Amino acid sequence: MRKIIILSVLAGILLTGCGANPTGYSANEDSSVMEDAAMTTTKTTETLKTIDEIDRKISEALDEIEKAKKTAISEIKKVATSSTTAATTMAPEPKSVELNVKTQRGDGTLTFIKAETRPATNQIIFYYETSDDLAKMPDIYKTVLIGKSGKEYKTQNFGGVGNKGDVWFDNITDFSDLSTVTLTYAFEGYEPVTVTFDIPGL
Repeated sequence: MRKIIILSVLAGILLTGCGANPTGYSANEDSSVMEDAAMTTTKTTETLKTIDEIDRKISEALDEIEKAKKTAISEIKKVATSSTTAATTMAPEPKSVELNVKTQRGDGTLTFIKAETRPATNQIIFYYETSDDLAKMPDIYKTVLIGKSGKEYKTQNFGGVGNKGDVWFDNITDFSDLSTVTLTYAFEGYEPVTVTFDIPGL
């Protein structure tokens, strides 16, 4: 549109300078008019070149912006895919493993009968039965779980009904570390007991 307007102005100037020589105008004056028209034509051509150069630079800038946008979108998709894959890899399914780990507790026994993992809350639960009619609650300050790497896990939760009970250990980030564990438990009125055993499937 800009080019059309400029060319129209140029055409008007050129037409003004053409035609019969009016009364009172000399040949020199006609020549001056033609020189002015030629100069105007040169300036107009230069202006058009400048406009073309600006248009070219704008087009190049828009192309670079489009390329940068596509690259950014591609990187965001890669990060999102990577995060989803990592989350899927690091979130194993819960497992329930039957056990038969019998320990001596005073004159009676305490047998761990099951281990249950809960990856969503980073916990593992050990279920046990005692030979006593009532299972007293363990001392949480003396009850500890050690993984095969040597990492120590504490408990703050436990429960029990009758001669059955459970102990929960928290902050488990790598359940494969619990494929072999050393568990120490203590009940009020009893000496601490330490036992090492495997948990198949972890």
